[in-house]
Amino acid sequence: MLDSTQVLQAVNAGQPISVIYEVMQYAPDRVSVRADSPIQSLSELKGKTIGLAGDRDQGTLQIILDFVGLTIDDVKTAVVGDSGPVLAKSLQDGTIDAFAGGGNDINGIESAGMKLRNITPSAASENPGNVFVILNERKEELRDKVTRFLKAYSMANNAGLLGYKTVASIAKKVRPDQWENLPAGYKLLDTAAYQTTLVRTRLRGEPQPDVWAGIQPPYVKLSELKAEVDPKTFIDDSFIAGANDYTTEEVKAGLKKWQKENAEIMLP
Repeated sequence: MLDSTQVLQAVNAGQPISVIYEVMQYAPDRVSVRADSPIQSLSELKGKTIGLAGDRDQGTLQIILDFVGLTIDDVKTAVVGDSGPVLAKSLQDGTIDAFAGGGNDINGIESAGMKLRNITPSAASENPGNVFVILNERKEELRDKVTRFLKAYSMANNAGLLGYKTVASIAKKVRPDQWENLPAGYKLLDTAAYQTTLVRTRLRGEPQPDVWAGIQPPYVKLSELKAEVDPKTFIDDSFIAGANDYTTEEVKAGLKKWQKENAEIMLP
């Protein structure tokens, strides 16, 4: 699983890979400020300090800033990690004026009691956030296993929409540490089911050549890429039909079966 920047950098470097499934068709990465911050737009961040979960977020921040004509040199950056309480404190005491990171980072901050406001231009989020890629030479060797995995993945994502409380109960059973605070657990599930993995194509996971073409110019402009690459050279949609070879009834039946077998731990 790679994000779009990593895919494009790999392709630019001549790596023989193909995008076979878009996990997140709308990038979860964003720039946020405290809900009560006087900063109302991205353009007001000039000269301000932006916190990053890690160094790899700097490339994403550069792309987002470019949408309002700013560069990474127009702001200050500080790697502050991905601990929700630490990030919330950094925003609260003014160590950072804004934070750039992914959905889980944002959830961690809000779960720590800090309300945030997203100031990212919507156009900046029209970007595959995470995708599954495969080495071209291993496609046929792994086709059956990968197709079955992608089908299970698709069904699981669909289950989040068809049986929200059941999936919440499954998640709590599997990862109780993420559900010690129920509102925080539900926030994670909300982000996954209704934002990051929400399908935006006819078939779940279907690669979008037009989107891949459209996101490349800013990367080239900022020297993240040497040159644009035709998406047809690194997109393979031959796994998508198999990944969607199931019915809604099958997903519902699986949810009902789990409910019946785990009735005592179903969340209210």
